[in-house]
Amino acid sequence: MFGPHDDTKPWRSEIQTCLEEAKIPDSVIGSFYGGDPAVTIDTGGRDHSHYYDILTRSKISVDAHGAYECNCARYWESLANGCVLLTRKNLIEMPYPYVDTKDMYEFETNSELLALIDLLLNDDQRRTKMAESAYRHTKVNHTTRARAEYLFYVAELEGLL
Repeated sequence: MFGPHDDTKPWRSEIQTCLEEAKIPDSVIGSFYGGDPAVTIDTGGRDHSHYYDILTRSKISVDAHGAYECNCARYWESLANGCVLLTRKNLIEMPYPYVDTKDMYEFETNSELLALIDLLLNDDQRRTKMAESAYRHTKVNHTTRARAEYLFYVAELEGLL
């Protein structure tokens, strides 16, 4: 599933076309809107509950990055929903980063992306192990509380507190 394409993220169209042409069974590709507002989830104005319904049932999710090569909300939503994340190489520094091939897969070309999808569609055990590893990593290191604690830790190291 992809959000809108524009001049700040031209690679999304190429990746979307590649995935559509691959005709992956039971996949949802493209923008997906609909459903009632998910009033219990702050989506920053993106209240499309059917998107979250699909995401919670998904086994694999592709993050094609948002504007200016930054990972987008789908990156985090996928990990938090127990999907295996396939993402373009992450260019953002973060504390406690995810490990490529352990917690998720990074790809650079469409051929690599399709090979990873084929691998994961044919290996339930690998897919489950990776999704569980990433979910545990997220719960320990990337909650709001964990990020706030890290911020205070770094501020103390720098003598700001």
